[in-house]
Amino acid sequence: MPHMPSTGVSGLDLYALGTDGHWEWSGGKYHFGDTITYHYSSLKPGQREYDLYLPLYNKVKWMEIGVPEHAHLEPLRLKAQKPVVIYGTSITQGGVASRPGMAWPAIIGRRIHTPVVNLGFSGNGKLEEPVVELLGELDARLYIIDGLGNMVGFAADTIANRLIKAVRILRTKRPGVPIIIADDPHPAIRSLDLRVDSLYRRIDDITEATFKKLRASGIRSVYLLTSADIGLNSESTVEGLHPNDYGMILYADAYEKIIRRILQRTGGK
Repeated sequence: MPHMPSTGVSGLDLYALGTDGHWEWSGGKYHFGDTITYHYSSLKPGQREYDLYLPLYNKVKWMEIGVPEHAHLEPLRLKAQKPVVIYGTSITQGGVASRPGMAWPAIIGRRIHTPVVNLGFSGNGKLEEPVVELLGELDARLYIIDGLGNMVGFAADTIANRLIKAVRILRTKRPGVPIIIADDPHPAIRSLDLRVDSLYRRIDDITEATFKKLRASGIRSVYLLTSADIGLNSESTVEGLHPNDYGMILYADAYEKIIRRILQRTGGK
């Protein structure tokens, strides 16, 4: 994509968990060709846990990891902790972060030290019922529905009905698991383009009205993250739609705040 760096589309990103509990990052030297290589030649000595983020858009056909003869590398066991499961659009998938670790779901995973399942489908986050049924098969700690931006051209009734059905499916399959519904944040940009601004403001109006209807129907543990909460502005996107790295941080800040509040209420379960 012309508006997304190759390091985000096809690159890797290496983090390590420091002894103080904070994540440290290494850029590495990279080469892009038929085979993409990353070389980390001056990492701090010592034993630590690493997270290697894979490309945000291009799939990995094969991968090899080599270490010096004196070093030892072994995969960790999967964490028993239930994941945060995120369903969304290209922004959830990672568009258009400069590198994989800067996608907002990746930032959230590091900040709250929780596994994250990123189910962002570029251009295809449309809350189709079969996809939502599959979401319910995942034993999640928390669900996030951030998939309304791909439904701009849909009729209001279609958007509302799909959102209501999605929440009810998840509530039936996973009773009590918190669900966050997110506005599309673009109206907060206050674009000079009135058409774009009005399109996304319409989506938010539908989302917020549907959320009120869900709460009025007696469904609990459902939360709304609004455009104002996310707070994108004219410096936080690449082309008025997809966030740059600064925009991804704004996303992560907003989600971290609401997720911590929900987990505090539920005792961290």
